[in-house]
Amino acid sequence: MKFLLRALTFATCLLVSNLCAADVLYSFSGFFSNINHQPDETDFTGTFDVRLPQFIDHDMVLAAADTQSCHTGNRPCFSVEFYTDALAHGWSADSVPVIRLLDWNDSHSGPAGAFYYYFPAPALSTPGSYHSLYGFDPAVLTVSAVPEPASVFMLLSGLLLVAVARGRKRSR
Repeated sequence: MKFLLRALTFATCLLVSNLCAADVLYSFSGFFSNINHQPDETDFTGTFDVRLPQFIDHDMVLAAADTQSCHTGNRPCFSVEFYTDALAHGWSADSVPVIRLLDWNDSHSGPAGAFYYYFPAPALSTPGSYHSLYGFDPAVLTVSAVPEPASVFMLLSGLLLVAVARGRKRSR
């Protein structure tokens, strides 16, 4: 009986560590204004939701079709690009993550323009809510780990087995 209890405890520990293999949801909402920062018809709000199997730790480009949703203004976006270091690409004097949101051109034959949003360093790799660093185009990126349903089920099954084993041990 002790062997069975130890085996169940070990299995439960493995199941708990399996929860770390959760999907990651990136939700974004940002505003883009023209160069003189005066409201006009070129202003828009960009949004996207992306679910990935792990945190972003390298540069990544996703077509709009690879997102759960992606819009720039009133139309679907062209792509979402994640870069881990804006300084390395020459886009900023800061070594921070950047998200580029690309808009379709009017003929839908390719991208019309890219809109840059800069975030604090842990934004792509740590759960939380992050505001863009530069206030001229405000944005919010929310990063959350979402456990897979199978992992939760396995964890609860393991805990149930441990409870049953302890209950049998006490009844003897």
